[in-house]
Amino acid sequence: MRPYSEILPYTYPAYYEGKQCYIGFYAVDPNTGKMRRKRYRLGHIRGKIQRRRYAQRMIFELMDRLDNGWNPWVEPEIHVPIPSFQNVCDEYLIYIDKRLKAGTLRPDSHRTYKYSLGTFRRWCGDRRMPIERCEQLTKALCIQFLDYIHIEMGSSARTTNGYKVWMSGFFSWMVDRDYLKEKPTDGIKALPKSNEPKSRDLIPEKELSKLREYLKRENPYFLLAVYLLYYCFIRPKEMCMLTLGDFQLAKGVVIIPGKVAKNGRTESVTLPLKVIHLMIDLNIFACPSSYYLFSDDFMPGKTPHKAKYLSDWWNYHVKRDLKWPESYKFYSLKDTGITRLLHHVNGLSVRDQARHSDISITNIYAQRENQADEQLREWSDVL
Repeated sequence: MRPYSEILPYTYPAYYEGKQCYIGFYAVDPNTGKMRRKRYRLGHIRGKIQRRRYAQRMIFELMDRLDNGWNPWVEPEIHVPIPSFQNVCDEYLIYIDKRLKAGTLRPDSHRTYKYSLGTFRRWCGDRRMPIERCEQLTKALCIQFLDYIHIEMGSSARTTNGYKVWMSGFFSWMVDRDYLKEKPTDGIKALPKSNEPKSRDLIPEKELSKLREYLKRENPYFLLAVYLLYYCFIRPKEMCMLTLGDFQLAKGVVIIPGKVAKNGRTESVTLPLKVIHLMIDLNIFACPSSYYLFSDDFMPGKTPHKAKYLSDWWNYHVKRDLKWPESYKFYSLKDTGITRLLHHVNGLSVRDQARHSDISITNIYAQRENQADEQLREWSDVL
């Protein structure tokens, strides 16, 4: 019996509906002599009914072409209308909203993506010749937009590079959906950042001592947040999502769950005795283990505090009362803690405590140990 492809060199198109909606069929590729699958994505068409109607019309056109000898691997493809740039932007917003709801996109990233798209969308619309079609998105246009962000808006190189990273992701999403043939950001180099002035400074030892005494008097619960950032290098958002059950005092560690951690990995961090003693003094563990570490008034509670409140309290109370410069930011505690710790323990201990992926070339050979580091447990600094 002869192969089916010798009788009919294609299969009839069919509409498939699921996570991806598309029309699919097989046709013989003359280069290989084998049947090869062809798909036309229809996710850009809004509404289930409209998409099905469009699919039906397109299937009839494809069947007519195939019956008359058309081959998608030889002749130009059938024209599939690409939605306008504005419609693509609307679809992208729906996409990131769904990812946020599904938990595969962090709220901070969602806000950044949404804000970046809004800025790019407004700039494209305010041009003398507004961007209306996806094929107008060129490398030259991307360079003009990044120049606008860096030069006209006066944004730093870091911010400008952040827009470039977002654009690359946005265009990759468009390429996956056949709205673009290739990413127009390919080949655009990031701006150098080495000559930029630092936006935050290390906090001197004398000022750290003032901070400790001030918080002991004014807000000892906020002092715990300061300790977690300074000694444990736990990010503000991460510490706000920790529950008391994440603290394992017997092992001397706190477990940062993957769903909380920025890198998505569950890892342990050593708790210095100074941090444990403060938690005991504050009677933290008298609360249920399900309680979040920081809730109302920075005390344990059923609902987590927003990380923004930590930096707000730092700005509106600590810096004002201590008359500190703008460069002493809340995150300066992490920079200062890492810098000072490097003078007390080996670099690998610092790497693991900060949950960094590497610290120089030694990371190639080093392995993490999921237990408390005795050097870190005994470490007590001026803060």
